[in-house]
Amino acid sequence: MVPSRFFEAIIISVLKHLPNALSLSRLGLALWVCWAIFDGSWHLALMGYVLAVITDLIDGPMARYLHTASARGGLVDHGADAVFVISTIGAFSLRQGLPLLLSALIAVAFIHYSFGSGAHQGRPLIASRLGRYNGIAYFALVGIFLGTMTLPSLSRGAPFLDFLYWALVISTALSILDRWLSLRQRR
Repeated sequence: MVPSRFFEAIIISVLKHLPNALSLSRLGLALWVCWAIFDGSWHLALMGYVLAVITDLIDGPMARYLHTASARGGLVDHGADAVFVISTIGAFSLRQGLPLLLSALIAVAFIHYSFGSGAHQGRPLIASRLGRYNGIAYFALVGIFLGTMTLPSLSRGAPFLDFLYWALVISTALSILDRWLSLRQRR
């Protein structure tokens, strides 16, 4: 009986930490995708991106299902998302000859979002509607970029990437301004 309880305890411990492990895997996937972008290994970059999206889609629901969701887990999840999009959009920007402005703004927005929500004090993150849409759009930008580089039939959409990039620069700046104004009103 003792070995059975021992293995049960191990399984429970592993399951308890699996959602955060999935979130943290995006840090490694960010390195993988950035390397593949700089190397021009588009299929590998796309594969890493798809894995990042899958882990992002399942880590939160898994944490809620396992009753392990927490403010710290939310910060790990959103932090991993931020690192992934900041680095991959940075790699994309350098590859396309665009400034690193969007990556810098995303970093500022995430820091502002974290501190504005009180995540540094253990409170859950509170996303604005615009911030949530921006987060989805950052992942979409990377996916569209990789799609245009991987599939020649999509390469005609490349000019759309520049438009989307600059639209996200504007919407990210607006999101930062919106959060700053709402924080000022609360004081």
